Amino acid sequence: MAELTSPVIVPGTHQMLFSTRQLNPLNLGITLFTSNDDLLLADIDTGAIKQLLAIGQGGNFLVSPDGKLVAVQAPDQIEVITTQGEIVFQAPFTYPEDDIYTTTIPMAWTQDSRELFVVPPISTSEIPSNRGYPLLRTIWRYSLDNNSGVEIRLDPPPVSYWLGMSPDGNWIVYSYELGYPGSVNWDAGKPVGIYLGNLQDGTSKLLYSPEIGASVAPYLVHYWLPDSTRFVLGDYGMGLYIGNFQGEITHLYRGGYFSWLDNRRYFYGGDSLGEIGKEEKFKVMEYPAGFELFKSQITLVFLEP
Repeated sequence: MAELTSPVIVPGTHQMLFSTRQLNPLNLGITLFTSNDDLLLADIDTGAIKQLLAIGQGGNFLVSPDGKLVAVQAPDQIEVITTQGEIVFQAPFTYPEDDIYTTTIPMAWTQDSRELFVVPPISTSEIPSNRGYPLLRTIWRYSLDNNSGVEIRLDPPPVSYWLGMSPDGNWIVYSYELGYPGSVNWDAGKPVGIYLGNLQDGTSKLLYSPEIGASVAPYLVHYWLPDSTRFVLGDYGMGLYIGNFQGEITHLYRGGYFSWLDNRRYFYGGDSLGEIGKEEKFKVMEYPAGFELFKSQITLVFLEP
């Protein structure tokens, strides 16, 4: 028995990409399902489903902002395919013989859908201790215009999944060892904290470092503003912060959900509206009586015609 997983609406269409996983109802161990590593496309209006990648041929995927391409973390390479399943670009990857390398590799499209960033772990042949958790990462930038790629090594390197690329493809905000002080032996003598990396020249600078003994500190990188000037950070206590290129970090005091409404306003915490430069003032939204935010669940079911 299989079920739908990782559903994503293709931008500008009434189509949805998804993969499936195989349920193991008789498995009494920890693993309750097995990923099928496939990729399917559903027409939301008609219910028709097309298989783009067969079982075992896909993996983690990311649709481009223009809705025309899909980046897929295939078993031995990164592939870029059309929404019809045609391969337009392939970037071979050699994964070391470590289970940790089979996990999801972060990917990001530029806003114009012309470039793809892939952020794999640095090989254990270079850093023998780069196994387990957290992982040190390098960055590959691929151009779909000329089917070429270039590696970008930042100093210090991004750690684990705590990173986010700007929509224009010029910047990456990332965490270096933040939240795991003293737990790893690859420290390059750099201060822990939040760094801004330049994806054009490969330089980086420290934007923020927590005070010694701080109980919570921003380390999760969430959402960039569409104009690529600001970004959102999070902490262990579900607090949210807005940062900028000058290293100014503003605490919103309310955690949970966040979404940019435009280049100045945002919705956060599940019930609040805020505006850049007016963080001390926010408007709490009033919901209809009986409305319970975040307690409802949506289940998608496809029926054969």
